[in-house]
Amino acid sequence: MQIKMIRPLLPLLGCFLFSVAVACSQQAEPVDLAAGKDLVLHLSPASSPDAAADEAVFRRFGLDRAEKLLFIVVSNGQGSNATADDWAAMHRAFDALIQLNVDQQRLLKASIYAELQDAAYRNKEGDYVAALAAARQAFDLQQRSGETANLSIPCRNVGEDLIQLGRLDEAAAAFYRARQLITDKTGSIAGDLWEEIVSLESSRGNSAAAQRESEAFLHAADDSTPAAFRAEALLASAQVATGDERYDAAASRIHGALHAIEGAANPTLIAYKAIDSLLALGMNAMQTMPYDQALALCEAWTRTFRACPFPFPVSPTRFQIIAAGSPGNSTWFSATTRLDWNERVQSMTSQEKSLRFCIRQSTSLTCENPRSR
Repeated sequence: MQIKMIRPLLPLLGCFLFSVAVACSQQAEPVDLAAGKDLVLHLSPASSPDAAADEAVFRRFGLDRAEKLLFIVVSNGQGSNATADDWAAMHRAFDALIQLNVDQQRLLKASIYAELQDAAYRNKEGDYVAALAAARQAFDLQQRSGETANLSIPCRNVGEDLIQLGRLDEAAAAFYRARQLITDKTGSIAGDLWEEIVSLESSRGNSAAAQRESEAFLHAADDSTPAAFRAEALLASAQVATGDERYDAAASRIHGALHAIEGAANPTLIAYKAIDSLLALGMNAMQTMPYDQALALCEAWTRTFRACPFPFPVSPTRFQIIAAGSPGNSTWFSATTRLDWNERVQSMTSQEKSLRFCIRQSTSLTCENPRSR
């Protein structure tokens, strides 16, 4: 049995922009929240929006004040105690912020609000139908704005929402289009997307395309390219090798990725991805090999990777790939890394903390080994 994995979605731009919105609204007075909710109540229904009527509401409140009040409603919807009504008001406020800025011909700003709407539907509710509509709106608005430098980001978001809806062929088309839109062909966005393309091709059973993309990625990642780009190429190659059950080759690629980022300016993201790839490798081995052999491989990888140059504190005695179970009727596998998270977490940025959560979520998997039956 072969595992094909889609990496967790990491809408970091949307998360970052939304954290800014929340921070700007933290000092809101209760009277402002009440006024914001009153504004939303006076808007046309989300199911049948009336742009002209809504514009009249904005002007009655004052355009600048209306935007501020809508921001406050959005922030309230993101609170830990937010209710379903708060979420509904938040989404309506996002729609209103988009429309308000479109009316003022501020299309790039409107597209950012649409990206935040996409992120809110994804992260809060898992409503990928609504998220997809918002992502497509963000792409359209940014394209119309003429500011196309980062147009690949909303295009990629469209692809990621399509993945969650199981529409992998359409997702692949969106990813390939996003790659065409990237201006920095060896930057972090390009490398991350290329790795995701390899993963997606594997996931939709297109092993020839995954192999072709991986080889092209490795060829493009020569010594003149940034360390992170070279490391991403190696991790993409490791995914293909893992899917082909070439486990030693996959481990070697992951090992190479960690060494590639040694001394790099921002190595943390790649290091977490390498750990994720290593755990996926161990899980695949436990599903496709006799238990004793897979266990021996996991123990060998533990010894090998303990000496790797992680860009955060790791105690060699606490780094372990754990395989648990017995070669009876069912064998279960759990892969974890025991890093010194408590030492690291205090210095983490908010993006790194979000990434750590996503990586740990994606690798907290338990699978049955069909060969143990």
